[in-house]
Amino acid sequence: MRVLLLIIFALMISVCANACKCIPLPINDEIKLSSHIFHGRIILVENNQFEIEVIQIWKGNIKGKVFSLTQGMTSCEKRTFELKKEYLFYVRNKSVDNCSRTIEFDFTTDIQQLDLKFSRKRNVGS
Repeated sequence: MRVLLLIIFALMISVCANACKCIPLPINDEIKLSSHIFHGRIILVENNQFEIEVIQIWKGNIKGKVFSLTQGMTSCEKRTFELKKEYLFYVRNKSVDNCSRTIEFDFTTDIQQLDLKFSRKRNVGS
């Protein structure tokens, strides 16, 4: 019985040890780590894949008006987004880390800082 309890306890510890631990980054660090920073609206949700209508770009080259995002399956990459909602995306390697500053667009306070940092922001379709 004790052996069984020890095994269960060890398994619980190993599962907890693999959980994603978030340490919020200052905006300048997040900007450096991100390959793409943009404002977009979710237009398609399919399992862990998202199609995003790009509205405004601060960093990164995005061809066309749609950005495809595939989220990983680990606790640090399994982020979901709601259809038709708009977000400010901080993307690293074609995915969004759970700990990134990515947030619903209406709730972000980063826009002014991004506008100051990137004088060449682009509205898509302009």
